[in-house]
Amino acid sequence: MASLADIIFYLVLFASSAGLIYVGEKHRSKTLTALGLLAPVVYAAVRLNVGVDYVNYTNIASDLSEITLPEFLTSGYAIIYEHSVYYITQLARLFPVWQIIFFGVYSLITILPFYFAMRKVNPKYTWLAILFYLLMFFAPSLNGMRQFAAISIIFYATISYIYSNRVNLAKVCYFLALILAATFLHSSAICGVMVLPIVWLAKALAKKPAGRIIFYSLLAMGAVILLELFVVQNIEHIPFLNRYAHYLTWEKDGAPMPNLIPRLFPLFVGGWMLLKRELKNERVVIYYALTAVALVLTFLGFLVPYGYRMSDYFLVFQIPLFIEAVTHAKTTTGQQKFYLKIFIAYAIVYFLYSSALNNSHLLFPYQFIFWPW
Repeated sequence: MASLADIIFYLVLFASSAGLIYVGEKHRSKTLTALGLLAPVVYAAVRLNVGVDYVNYTNIASDLSEITLPEFLTSGYAIIYEHSVYYITQLARLFPVWQIIFFGVYSLITILPFYFAMRKVNPKYTWLAILFYLLMFFAPSLNGMRQFAAISIIFYATISYIYSNRVNLAKVCYFLALILAATFLHSSAICGVMVLPIVWLAKALAKKPAGRIIFYSLLAMGAVILLELFVVQNIEHIPFLNRYAHYLTWEKDGAPMPNLIPRLFPLFVGGWMLLKRELKNERVVIYYALTAVALVLTFLGFLVPYGYRMSDYFLVFQIPLFIEAVTHAKTTTGQQKFYLKIFIAYAIVYFLYSSALNNSHLLFPYQFIFWPW
């Protein structure tokens, strides 16, 4: 379990980042906003032995720095890792303290697309969205760096598509191009193509009664479960995903079990919003559908070790769902303040449970590359 000082350090880091963004955007100061965005990026860059995969990534980068591109393409690394790992390593090795650049680039790719996407959702509450993200996803992003960088790209692609004034072939191609770009960061990002049919289905159901939306969502969740079983049984023959076939040989006893609480809570919130006429709109239905897919994909963790991580591509959509609730809540009745308190408390409890109590992400104790102790 982490010490009180460790917990306070991270809470202050997250609050400072969100606070700087809030003040920067309120006073239209790009400098303060940039400082707020860079605060978690800089920490991720200068950390030392923080995160489950820190040593693994430093070893990989050390090995890749010693080989040429043709050697990489014919090595075992090219089978497991995407080409972007090699290119980012080569960039980082141009600098004396290369770890700062290596980890910093991944963190920057993770934070910036998410921020710009949330500006499309509601620029007034980007500070709140960043606070939610840091509390819930910053810790795992220090471990699954490649995947969370890809998640951020897919999130931006989806929000851009949802908020397009006119959806046409060009918008669809742009969305698919971003999904392809995300696969260069983590090949599992190919699952992002699932977003389009989910969004189309949600839009078709948006004007239906809440009960019917929930019913069709349950049918869709059943269809995704069947798809999961098909993928697990045929993963060796599926492009992009076949490199993860070795997970089937791993012992499930050594892998963490999926945490269902952060998957169930946004579904509860989404269901409540569907029943409240003043909170229901097309975007709420879309986010509700995407978080429902996150819950279903979580069940992969009971079939394949670490399979629940596929749900992270959709779990992040609970954040714009919360922002929609805060945006459309009534201010005169205190409803907005109530939602703010509930969502912030949920995010803090989630951070304390997932990161502080059991230190599952090896976030503690915090150490810096220039100041280890």
